Amino acid sequence: PSMPPSNEPSRVPSIPPSYECIDIDDSKNLITVGQSKFVPICEWASENPQERCEERCPCDGKTIIKDLCRKTCLNCRVPITPDIDNSCVGLLPHERFTKIYIKLIPVSGSLLTGNTTPQNRAFKWLIEDDCVQLCPDDPFLIQRYVLALLYFSTSGMDWIGSDFLSCKHECGWFSNQIQCNKKMEVSKIILNENNLLGDIPFELQELKSLNELNLGKNFLTGSIPQSLGNLPLLETLNLSENRLEGPIPASISNIKTLSYLRLYDNRLFGTIPPEMNKLDSLTFLQLQKNNLFGEVPSLLNLRNLEVLHLHQNSLSGNINFSVCPLTKFSLVLLWAPCVVDCTCCNNAKSCNAVKKRSRNGRKRATILNTV
Repeated sequence: PSMPPSNEPSRVPSIPPSYECIDIDDSKNLITVGQSKFVPICEWASENPQERCEERCPCDGKTIIKDLCRKTCLNCRVPITPDIDNSCVGLLPHERFTKIYIKLIPVSGSLLTGNTTPQNRAFKWLIEDDCVQLCPDDPFLIQRYVLALLYFSTSGMDWIGSDFLSCKHECGWFSNQIQCNKKMEVSKIILNENNLLGDIPFELQELKSLNELNLGKNFLTGSIPQSLGNLPLLETLNLSENRLEGPIPASISNIKTLSYLRLYDNRLFGTIPPEMNKLDSLTFLQLQKNNLFGEVPSLLNLRNLEVLHLHQNSLSGNINFSVCPLTKFSLVLLWAPCVVDCTCCNNAKSCNAVKKRSRNGRKRATILNTV
């Protein structure tokens, strides 16, 4: 029987990447067995892989042998899927890595290489653990990466029932929640009430065919990415009932197709962007229950607007001329804070009653103070 390797120091071999199902170059990495016999590390491990693959290499006393001899020790992380034929013929693993990296750098920039970023986790998954093993020139590479990024950015492991990151085409992930058009391009992301926790990745702007983004009633934090204004076909944007902060991005006004904008019940602050007046396809605009302040800008171009909710904010001013004329067109439901002068608001009567009680209260207090 062969003897265990000695502890004599030798050159520390480089560990193959986990996506390479290979052994190290045995001809350059010999270890001592007995007094005068030298054998390659992986050859020695192959004699009894069940035990020896778990031992530490004498080359440094730290590296586990199974990480050096991935093929011999069956320590290859890329699962084999018989029904998928996507071997990137002619590309070595490190070449595939580099080419995909070059493709994704314009999408996420330096975040791709940060050790703890969701972008880095999605990239590593795409390279190492995705059983589809897309080639760099695959037309769905960026789409698959962006959806994986959404998963890692919002604690996908805690979502309520999904098969994200499975071997299916991404259009088959989370049936009905992820929907695609006939070209297999993502058109709808419907993940409301699904326990999403974290920030919305700005890379969603890469999904150019997206017409509905519904992430309402979750636990999303951070700000609304300005990049969402780069989605040319978006019709529905629902980010309501989350914990989003910061201003409403003026870039949203670039989405000429936007019909439903629901941002209510968050922690948004700042003024309502006057650029919103450009959204002439808008029918629903719900901004209530935030920390918005300042005067309401003119919205007279929004002639298709049916519902406008502005209440439970710190807004002020007069909208009798900047908003009320819309009631001659489609506007049927308008709520504003009572401090806003609005004769056409649906809550105008209740606001007047509140103001009257407040005035009477002040009068009574004045009389009492003068007695």
